[in-house]
Amino acid sequence: MPNSFLVRNVRMRIRCLVIMAGLWFVLAISSPAQEFRAAWADVFHVGMGSQTEVNNMVATLVSGHYNAVIVQVVGYMDGIGVNSHGAHWKSNILPWSPRVTAGFDPLAALCAQAHANGIEVHAWLGGSAGAMYRVSTAWPPAGNATLTAHPEWFIAPLANSEGGAPVLVDGNYDLDMGSPDAQEYIVSIVRELVTNYPIDGINWDDELNNAGYAAGFGYPALSQTNYPNSGLGRYRRNTGYVGTPPNTDTAWSNYRRRFKNELMARVQAEIQSIKTNPRQPLRHTSAALAYSPYPTSCTFAGLVPYTYFCDWAGMLQNGWLDAVIPQTYSLGTFTNWANFSASCWQYNRQIFPGIGAYLNTNASIANMIGYTRSIGLKGNAIYSYGVPHTNFVPAESDWWAYAAANVYTNIVSTPPMPWRNPATATEGIVWGRVKDNNTGLYVDDATVTVAGGPTVKTDGNGYYIATLVPATAGGTAHSVTASKTGNVLQTTNAIALAGDIVRYDLLLNIVPRPAAPSGLTATALSISQIKLTWTDNATNETGFVVARGTASGGPYTDIATLAPNSVVYTNNGLTSATTYYYVVRATNAVGASTNSAQASASTFVNPFPAITGQPQNQTVVISNSATFSVTASGAAPLSYQWRFNGIAISGANSSSLTLNSAQYSNGGNYSVTVSNTLGSVLSSNATLTVLTARPTIQLTNIWNIQAGSRTYVTSGNTERGICINPLTGHVLLVSRSAQISGALGVFVLDGNTGAQVGTMNLTGVSSSATFVLNKIDAAADGVIYGGNLTTASGTSPFIIYRWSSEGTAPTVAYSGAPDSGTTARWGDSFSVTGAGVNTRIVVSGSSATNAVLFTTSDGTNFIATVINPAAPVAAGEFSRGLHLLGTNTFYTKNPGFNACKPYNYNVAANSASTSSDIAPLDTSMLAISVVTNYSLIAGVVDDNSINTSGHSVKVYDISAPASPVVVSNFNFLAFGSGTNSSNSNFGAGIDSDGTRIVALDTQNGVVALQILVNNPPPRINAFAVLPANRRQFQLNVDPGTFVVQGSSDFSNWLDLVVTRTNGIFEVIDPVTNSPTRFYRTKN
Repeated sequence: MPNSFLVRNVRMRIRCLVIMAGLWFVLAISSPAQEFRAAWADVFHVGMGSQTEVNNMVATLVSGHYNAVIVQVVGYMDGIGVNSHGAHWKSNILPWSPRVTAGFDPLAALCAQAHANGIEVHAWLGGSAGAMYRVSTAWPPAGNATLTAHPEWFIAPLANSEGGAPVLVDGNYDLDMGSPDAQEYIVSIVRELVTNYPIDGINWDDELNNAGYAAGFGYPALSQTNYPNSGLGRYRRNTGYVGTPPNTDTAWSNYRRRFKNELMARVQAEIQSIKTNPRQPLRHTSAALAYSPYPTSCTFAGLVPYTYFCDWAGMLQNGWLDAVIPQTYSLGTFTNWANFSASCWQYNRQIFPGIGAYLNTNASIANMIGYTRSIGLKGNAIYSYGVPHTNFVPAESDWWAYAAANVYTNIVSTPPMPWRNPATATEGIVWGRVKDNNTGLYVDDATVTVAGGPTVKTDGNGYYIATLVPATAGGTAHSVTASKTGNVLQTTNAIALAGDIVRYDLLLNIVPRPAAPSGLTATALSISQIKLTWTDNATNETGFVVARGTASGGPYTDIATLAPNSVVYTNNGLTSATTYYYVVRATNAVGASTNSAQASASTFVNPFPAITGQPQNQTVVISNSATFSVTASGAAPLSYQWRFNGIAISGANSSSLTLNSAQYSNGGNYSVTVSNTLGSVLSSNATLTVLTARPTIQLTNIWNIQAGSRTYVTSGNTERGICINPLTGHVLLVSRSAQISGALGVFVLDGNTGAQVGTMNLTGVSSSATFVLNKIDAAADGVIYGGNLTTASGTSPFIIYRWSSEGTAPTVAYSGAPDSGTTARWGDSFSVTGAGVNTRIVVSGSSATNAVLFTTSDGTNFIATVINPAAPVAAGEFSRGLHLLGTNTFYTKNPGFNACKPYNYNVAANSASTSSDIAPLDTSMLAISVVTNYSLIAGVVDDNSINTSGHSVKVYDISAPASPVVVSNFNFLAFGSGTNSSNSNFGAGIDSDGTRIVALDTQNGVVALQILVNNPPPRINAFAVLPANRRQFQLNVDPGTFVVQGSSDFSNWLDLVVTRTNGIFEVIDPVTNSPTRFYRTKN
């Protein structure tokens, strides 16, 4: 940022104005309700040199309807008797500027006057060329005894690196950005300001010029022997580098960016933790570089700010700053920087473009402000109060009056920071220091991992700052672990608070808590006993505690305390046919380990038959299929007999009943008797309603997840598996970009909102496969199955994992080469149907010319049967869109073709034949889900472009298979620069539970839809007059929701009693003496 009297070439200025006139126009954008309206006030001009200057500045800002001033409180850290040098407050750390006297404190005076007039005060530190590290232009720094005594805290150009004395870099003596002592000195200045003055924020001058960068910014003045904690010393110690790296060395440049980021993160934590400041929450900002060349994409790396160690996009992305005020002074590059700032780099924080008012006319400034409003940016700042536009000839009228009349026509407050408000925030900060318990020293470069949050490194003072930690206002628990190679780690439990900061200091090399047990298994022994076994991983435990719960995930109650080295326990006195959930922890004098992974088992069932899952009501359109199912317990073998309106159905003797083409006469009550040698039990009735007229189907978008908005939903082709659990209604999402176990996570989302409600246990999910877990689906009983992706099945098996519920650890349901290794690749497609022993899974791969059906006889372990199509197909025919239905049908859709092919398969014959195609469909449709109860087919459409219109969820009505009709088409949300990502891998997933559809485009996020059904109005389809005043008719809908009425004159209507027999309805009309009778249905 300019900080001295300005000299500009007049001809260059005029040329810029001509360009301005050719490119800009007045943007008539109305003032927003909240907007950051600031002016910088530097130490080189008038502003707060006296009470009069303070009063004038505040009055001027008020007249222009401004609401903030960014006042330079220190430009140089020395005191040479010049106004621009020294602290502009009564500092106990820095020498004072001559403007500060015993009777006048400029910053205190400004805070009082500004706040009384609705103006925020942001303290600006640093200056041009040396940024926040700038100290002086002469050595030693006059009046600063601390810095004079520590030349080792300073830098020199690369040519003078470790030469034994500080040397000027771009005209200044600057502090070492990587020195922990220099960082602590700068932080102490911030703490003094925030503690002693009611300021509204901290603003950094982060401007390093080309001359300073080219000379080599960040090299130490003293040798590592004399001062091991220089930035270069830290780099050598932490990386093992030997020698002095060149200025352009990539790793060394990244480390210098790290040094700057460490300061930003530390100050973000410090200013939030000082609760005594009455102006909290304070806004942490940076006046960052925005030099030419201007950006042409969302990629920030490689731009001049990034090269000059000012990665302000990363600072926003990581929550180290609340806002950036980029120095977008150049007229020729302003719109480019503003556009990419708005669309790429805000990351749920704020960007307020800085405007070089001294370079522009009033109208031009107004245009720039209008443009920022038009693209959604929430404010701006002008440089400067002291020199708003005086370089123009002839001089213009007062900018402040012009602003109030034409730009800032109303008085508004500054925009809020939702991430700092517990009522709206979803994140918090966890911070602290890591110390070596053996040496008492703070640890540099230790790793601190917040479970469910970020993994960060400690700085040279041992501080770690974990931002963006998921949190609620009431507190969210996270495990926090500090570790470093060769040291004993420590883990503690932290409670993160939304919109707030909490501190947890950690010690390495303390006597550790015992290691947690692993490999916990639970095995039922009888109707009242469960045996537990586990692996003892601890060497210092004094005992074990067994805890039990009745719901997956707890809460757990301690039930037994055992001796050290115990590895087995039998739990007696349990209830039959009940599932119990267990965890075990080790204990010693320090405390307890974390719990083991949960294990569960169900006590043996009472041998008498019992219904555990009742059949459910069904509503279908005539000629569509309807399936009823029941789950039961009892001593095997169990037999089944289905009944219709109380009468046994011949041949209906399995746990499910499917009516392949339901007719109106099939409407009624269905139940099932389950029997074994000890007795029988009858289920409740499930009603089948058959609609002879098709209902109107509507779909509405209920939630979305934009690619890049969550760590586990990316644009990087790392999510391919998604499903709805029909038992819980949750959505399960497989991601290889966010970690629960290794580079893998299965995230549990609320099906109605998309909010994350948990994660699944991945213990034991590992293999040498290409993707350890690729696809996921759930059976009708809520059991979850997932498959890996192998490209070498002969040596790396295809594996199916089975979770009995969302809270349990998985078991392996199948592992092997599905077709004995003939086909190398399996797992691109994966679909599950049925429940229990009737569960079926179909799988294929992009190199397969067939599919494999997996079946089970015990509901736990599966065997593979190859299904070959009767007519040969190309490799990959079944690898993208594959959906399994019922006991003998699957549907397939391949990109590049417009038809969905239904296949009927025969397990005994190892074959499948296709019937009539469902066509035409979108050729770019990938994954599909068939919603049979409403004759719908939903699919993910991806044309491998970046166009938003090419990435959608398209739903067809296929009641007429030869002429499907599009009923809805919802696009995936765009990201980044407003486009979508191409999908050359054709990865997608989609599922439906009959009421909702959830879809995943592997590089473009998630879309969730709700199926809304509007049944047709009641209508009499057929009518007959019978003896004894009986009237017989058929209706197009179930009559339970309306009545039938009779009338002789269309005025007086009489309700009639309706009886129903196998879909035929009758009424008895008591009126017999009327020559004409009329009948109607009524809701």
